[in-house]
Amino acid sequence: MAAPKGNKYAVGHGRGRPRTVCPEDDELITLGKELLAWCHDDEENKKLHVSQWYSGEKLILESVWVRMVEKEVFRVYYETALRYLSIKYLDGTINPTIAGRFLRLYFGDLRKSDNELLKLKAELARKQEELTEDDLARKLSRAIKEIENDK
Repeated sequence: MAAPKGNKYAVGHGRGRPRTVCPEDDELITLGKELLAWCHDDEENKKLHVSQWYSGEKLILESVWVRMVEKEVFRVYYETALRYLSIKYLDGTINPTIAGRFLRLYFGDLRKSDNELLKLKAELARKQEELTEDDLARKLSRAIKEIENDK
């Protein structure tokens, strides 16, 4: 039941309840530095994704992690960590099929370029099909005319 009209105590603060909790900026900077240190300390090439760090080592929930990445103060560390981990995907350490998927997922410019290339290939294939159909139609009409002329 709603509060009675004119009830000043039921007004609230206008923002509503926060959906998830996110660490403060100074803690985000500390976590960002820890993330980069974790990425650089990989002599055995076993660190493949930042989720190994935030969910495995830091026990950070996915919902909190999403909020952390949205914060500008932490995004720099996150993107740097992705770039560092991506070296393994580029140098052949990781299976090429998995590497391609990772690179496409985390590098928007590569994904955009791939999408444009795929669109171009599809358009060329469609035009090639139209040309072959037109050529076939022309050849068929020539053959019909030759048959009619021979009668």
